[in-house]
Amino acid sequence: MAVSTTTDASVDEIAQKRLECLETLNETVDTTISGLFCPGTWDGWLCWPDTAAGTSAYALCPAFISGFDPMRFAHKVCGENGEWFRHPETNRSWSNYTTCINLDDFEWRKQVNLIYETGYAISLIAILLSLAILSYFR
Repeated sequence: MAVSTTTDASVDEIAQKRLECLETLNETVDTTISGLFCPGTWDGWLCWPDTAAGTSAYALCPAFISGFDPMRFAHKVCGENGEWFRHPETNRSWSNYTTCINLDDFEWRKQVNLIYETGYAISLIAILLSLAILSYFR
């Protein structure tokens, strides 16, 4: 399942949010969590604060991503070892945005895609049938 790419307007918004995140993370360096923790980070969409080991951080889903519900929460898991969870396939730090999907919008998009696919299939059958008839009478 693919998520739509961001628009030019949201690229500026992302850049602004990144700067705000880095400023916030720099301000909170002195007030870090005692004990083992995952350091705050910017993942490209959201800012994640310092998080105690063995817990998860939650943030509202980004509104600038088409198909996301900004009333839902994404999360990022901080392992017992004080490192952010890494995706098993890419071995890169991973934030879970799967909970952000607007299910109503997703279902609507699936129905629209089904209509497109049906239309293309009918068109393909019609052109193949017309080619067969043309070849027969030639």
